Amino acid sequence: MNTELNRSYVLGCQGNSGGLSKWADTYPDALHTYMGLAGLSLMGEPGLLPINPQVSITQRAFEHLKKKTVFWTTQ
Repeated sequence: MNTELNRSYVLGCQGNSGGLSKWADTYPDALHTYMGLAGLSLMGEPGLLPINPQVSITQRAFEHLKKKTVFWTTQ
């Protein structure tokens, strides 16, 4: 994987008012913003929290859910 090309593409899909879109010069939306940021995090982008790729949430949120909910307990 070429992280620099991927990073360049994702950042090139930024909208003027914020957010990320699927392609450059299209409107940003919540899904592509979230997935773009998750991808940048997985590539080690500075300033972003680490992502747990199994559940596509931050590792911090994953650890919190494991402590606070029955759903995440192991058997």
